Amino acid sequence: MDIDPAALEAGWPGEERRRELKATGCPLVQTPRGGFHLYFRANWPNSVGVIAPGVDTKGPRGYVVAPPSSVNGKRYRWIRPLVPIDQLPPPPEWLDAALTATAKALEHPPTPKSAEEIARKGKHPKSWTPTGVGESWSVKGGSSRQSSPAGRMGR
Repeated sequence: MDIDPAALEAGWPGEERRRELKATGCPLVQTPRGGFHLYFRANWPNSVGVIAPGVDTKGPRGYVVAPPSSVNGKRYRWIRPLVPIDQLPPPPEWLDAALTATAKALEHPPTPKSAEEIARKGKHPKSWTPTGVGESWSVKGGSSRQSSPAGRMGR
């Protein structure tokens, strides 16, 4: 899981849940911008800002930048070292439940409206752009990331 500084500054996930994350003893990396990567044994989807703005997850076919990598001369650094995959702790229940629900929602997205139906109602979401004819739609755009100092997840 990747927690950006903006998510921490906004208070995610709250003090009690932040303590629960720390208590897992999971491998922990501090990113060059002051965010954190936490490593758990879980079956999560790849997601960007789905569970909360500035919180991303990596699953099959996902990747993370890890120590000793650097960005603009600033290094990723281990706060708690990586362990073999069979020794990774499971995530807290609340986090696993939220991401499992996210995975199910991603597997069964709502049926998009047709261009014809939207035109009849005169409502065309600005962030949606048709990619083809008929029922095929895709989301246009992405998440923005802000660089700012953040509170520490700590050891």
